[in-house]
Amino acid sequence: MVAVVVNNLVRLECEARGIPAPSLTWLKDGSPVTSFANGIQVLSGGRILALTSAQISDTGRYTCVAVNAAGEKQRDIDLRVYGSPVLADSAGRLRILSGGRQLQISIAEKSDAGLYSCMASNVAGTAKKDYSLQVYTRPTISNSGSHPTEIIVTRGKSISLECEVEGIPQPTVSWMKDGRPLTKGRGMEIMDEGRVVQLKNVHVSDTGRYVCVAVNIAGMTDRKYDLSVHTPPSIIGNHRTPENISVVEKSSVSLNCEASGIPLPSITWLKDGWPISLSSSLRILSGGRILRLIQIRTEDAGQYTCVVRNAAGEERKIFRLSVLVPPHIVGENTFEDVKVKEKQSVTLTCEVTVSPVIAGVDSDGSPEDVTVILNSPTSLVCEAYSYPPATITWFKNGTPLESNRNIHILPGGRTLQILNAQEDNAGRYACVATNEAGEMVKHYEVKVYIPPIINKGDLLGPGLSPKEVKIKVNNTLTLECEAYAIPSASLSWYKDGQASQPLKSDDHVTIAASGHTLQIKEAQISDTGRYTCVASNIAGEDELDFDVNIQVPPSFQKLWEIGNMLDTGRRGEAKDVIINNPISLYCETNAAPAPTLTWYKDGRPLTSRGRVLQIPRAKVEDAGRYMCVAVNEAGEDSLQYDILPPVIKGADGDLPEEVTVLVNKSVMMECLSSGSPAPRSSWQKDGQPLLEDEHHKFLSNGRILQVLNSQITDIGRYVCIAENTAGSAKKYFNLNVHVPPSVIGPNPENLTVVVNNFISLTCEVSGFPPPDLSWLKNEQPIKLNTNAFIVPGGRTLQIIRAKVSDGGEYTCIAINQAGESKKKVSLTVYVPPSIKDHGSESLSVVNVREGTSVSLECESNAVPPPVITWYKNGRMLTESAQLEILADGQMLHITKAEVSDTGQYVCRAINVAGRDDKNFHLNVYVPPSIEGPENEVIVETVSNPVTLTCDATGIPPPSIAWLKNHKPIENSGSLEVHILSGGSKLQIARSQHSDSGNYTCIASNLEGKAQKNYILSIQVPPNVAGAEIPSEVSVLLGENVELVCNANGIPTPLIQWLKEGKPVVNSERERIRCFYLYLLIKYQIIKWDEIMKCWVKLSFRIVRAQASDVAVYTCVASNRAGVDNKHYSLQVLVPPSLDNGMGTEEITIVKGSSTSMTCFTDGTPAPRMSWLRDGQHLGLDADLSISSQGMVLQLIKAETEDSGRYTCIASNEAGEVSKHFILKVL
Repeated sequence: MVAVVVNNLVRLECEARGIPAPSLTWLKDGSPVTSFANGIQVLSGGRILALTSAQISDTGRYTCVAVNAAGEKQRDIDLRVYGSPVLADSAGRLRILSGGRQLQISIAEKSDAGLYSCMASNVAGTAKKDYSLQVYTRPTISNSGSHPTEIIVTRGKSISLECEVEGIPQPTVSWMKDGRPLTKGRGMEIMDEGRVVQLKNVHVSDTGRYVCVAVNIAGMTDRKYDLSVHTPPSIIGNHRTPENISVVEKSSVSLNCEASGIPLPSITWLKDGWPISLSSSLRILSGGRILRLIQIRTEDAGQYTCVVRNAAGEERKIFRLSVLVPPHIVGENTFEDVKVKEKQSVTLTCEVTVSPVIAGVDSDGSPEDVTVILNSPTSLVCEAYSYPPATITWFKNGTPLESNRNIHILPGGRTLQILNAQEDNAGRYACVATNEAGEMVKHYEVKVYIPPIINKGDLLGPGLSPKEVKIKVNNTLTLECEAYAIPSASLSWYKDGQASQPLKSDDHVTIAASGHTLQIKEAQISDTGRYTCVASNIAGEDELDFDVNIQVPPSFQKLWEIGNMLDTGRRGEAKDVIINNPISLYCETNAAPAPTLTWYKDGRPLTSRGRVLQIPRAKVEDAGRYMCVAVNEAGEDSLQYDILPPVIKGADGDLPEEVTVLVNKSVMMECLSSGSPAPRSSWQKDGQPLLEDEHHKFLSNGRILQVLNSQITDIGRYVCIAENTAGSAKKYFNLNVHVPPSVIGPNPENLTVVVNNFISLTCEVSGFPPPDLSWLKNEQPIKLNTNAFIVPGGRTLQIIRAKVSDGGEYTCIAINQAGESKKKVSLTVYVPPSIKDHGSESLSVVNVREGTSVSLECESNAVPPPVITWYKNGRMLTESAQLEILADGQMLHITKAEVSDTGQYVCRAINVAGRDDKNFHLNVYVPPSIEGPENEVIVETVSNPVTLTCDATGIPPPSIAWLKNHKPIENSGSLEVHILSGGSKLQIARSQHSDSGNYTCIASNLEGKAQKNYILSIQVPPNVAGAEIPSEVSVLLGENVELVCNANGIPTPLIQWLKEGKPVVNSERERIRCFYLYLLIKYQIIKWDEIMKCWVKLSFRIVRAQASDVAVYTCVASNRAGVDNKHYSLQVLVPPSLDNGMGTEEITIVKGSSTSMTCFTDGTPAPRMSWLRDGQHLGLDADLSISSQGMVLQLIKAETEDSGRYTCIASNEAGEVSKHFILKVL
């Protein structure tokens, strides 16, 4: 057995011989030992196992196994590692009692845990007993605190919640979510024995409070996480492609951008990339979800972008607004007088023109970027709208284009196709749409991307072998990689296929010229491998492999060249050999590629070609000069050995010589050796060199060792070593010193033991040969039973459960051939404290309500009576106004318990025999309470977010439940309603009127409940029926007209009328009469919160309408939630009137002369004119015509038959008027 003190160095040796030379391996307790693992080193080819800093865990049986082709042998070595001695401390916490037979720790600490060994020793040997002490500690969680850890994660991502817990024994870990146990489920995994909860692809329903609870026998603790799952903004509908909207000039349009997300996203609007400016004709409604344009003008056309953002991301929707202008007729405001003869043809021309408009043209005229990969097709689309249809022409770089083999212009010219894109197809293209009204141009910037092509030199075709590159070690290696690509390729270098770890420049590797060159300075063997250059751009990638081989020429380091000291007097390494023993000559080199090895003896080649030249049994004739020559592509080198076999006399083999001597006597060990040159003699004891001193004498030049006054410490294995330049020999001796029995330690000895505990009475004696031991009690032989027995060897008498009757005087008698010795032991049995109703590991949990009294009882019986001390959370308690210690410490009374009284209480009873503890955990519970008023009224606008906060406190922490109109609300995957922060917040992402109601937050724990009521009222902005389309209203002059404005909203909107944008003022001719009509769901007296919808109807009446009343009237509905309006265009119709009066006018003319009849009229709208002759429609001819918009009838060269009654009739929507003419032609 080998013994060592902890943290010291120890070496286990194993000398093995055989032919061929055996290989050595080590085992510990049957398992292989690895060098450099846990402080273990295997040295000298396995002959030495060294532990640099031995630990208690290194104790065990080590086995050395020697193996060669002929067989196997093994040797076992038992290693004992002893700990440092334990010393009593000055505070009395750690005491050694009963003469060292008891070790008492009063208040155990974590650092006290470990392996304790009781060691008894004397000059004859040692014995020990091990105790493994575990100190239980309450769980602790790293980074935990009193407040929850806020964690935010985006929906669809993954997150891990960590719970690094420590404690003794190892705590068990469990997880809760919102007060309920968390189990493995969809996308959720509990790993590492509960220390990590991993949520994959998180959903909104994963929002909540997560609590990690760690528990062991010593107590519990927890760590809280408040997890909020954010969802990126989402726009309802297809927002991936722009929405094209066309609207007629001077009308209104609404752009809708409905979005959702957590947290509620903000919405902004851009026009042509710039923030919009609000005005009376441009409004943002519903929290940004609606962009309203009123009385649209042509300059309002453009690209509108709805940008939706929150902390989780951004989304956009594009609207392309086109303003359509009604047709324009050439000369529409001029009166054209056209004359034509009867029965001849006439053509009236109405020319309408619309200039071309091309879809997708930005307001700044910037070109549309088009990218295409080499040899791929692409199309340029030019959608033009115009009347008459436009002619489309294509240009490239200013030059007109026509169809060819690679470029096709489809019929109509709207599409240009590039069938097989080449590099020369890149450039600026233009589509020109032209008609009579004008022209428009759209530009395209076409870029042809070319995948990278690496110049591979003489390597042609796909799947080629890599380039072979060879270079000597310590030289500089340069690899080049040239690539052509559009856009320029980025170059990366990789080694041995490690695509995830690109090479980077450092002191050894330099990547220059934007990656085109890789240079390795002073190349080493480790640089050997496959290097890959990867060129990549958006169009693709290419790669080139280099197989790099670093060649190392053979090189041997001669022993006489070490330290740059050259011994010119030697030409080879001297090799000492023992006759008939094996010898191995090594030719080791790190050359690459592996060299060809040739062995020579005295200049003649040998058949052996390997790295080791073995001579199984050395003979005299094997002496000579051996040389190994190594050759490879990089060079060559040689190594020489000179073998000088020694001749040594006096070696007697490996069997030791047994030597015996009595204590205090002298003894000699002889080692007669011979050899040439004369060998030198040295001695070792138990593997350590032995030097001459007053106790050890070397005689005959060291050939004889004399030990004077032999002692027990001289027992051991002695080795005589004879050495010369040719080798060495050994002779072994085993020295035994006989000693009479002698008691070690105090004699007599007084021992104490606690009743029912185990105790050992030890009788350590020295002597050789080992003495026989026997025991007496009160001078009588001991009667052994199941409770008392003597351990084999007799040194220990064990009492399993000590009783009071076991007390008395014990005698140990030791006898051998040299004499006899006795030891007296007096044993006293004590009774330690024992606390009533207390198990060894139990914890009494006491719960009390805040403000009430509580008593903790600690009744103990012991001999002698114990001293009772109370502790709270590790600190000693003293009496105070609210804390009393009664009945000699056996009761702790707390009056009016407070939250601060919560904690771990320990009652500790101590006497000279021992100690007992009783643990209490006192919980002071507090009923729940909620911050703020008991009732709270909240008013919010529809579609805006609403957050109800319920900050509840209490002990234990209360669970929180939400009710709406007395019905429970459950958290779900809904994007609109969420219960957050463990229930302390209720969030409505986008409120609706249906969300109005009575909400209740209920906080409850073991001590009671508390609640808070919220009355939520959601307001709705006004909505005027038909507001999108202006109303056209007509009224006859002098008649009454009523404009009706129906509006809804919550609260009831206020109505105001405007005339041409200014408030209407009552006058004698204008009177406003308004009345409201409420349409309710229930036709009875109801409360406000029962109103589901309310319409407001307001009439605006104009009495006796006049022409001055013509205008645009606007109904504006407003409430606290918003504004809406509707426009009414009022036209006053005026019946026709004749300027020269009505009735009958007589006209008399002479035949052949001319005359005219005039009917000048006025009215709104302009009257239509018609003429009758004798009650029949008048037919016109060359002599009879109508002019001045029908108001003048001209007669040229009148004839008698033209006489008659002519009637002029003027009519419009307001009425009709006529005038008669009596024409007489004489």
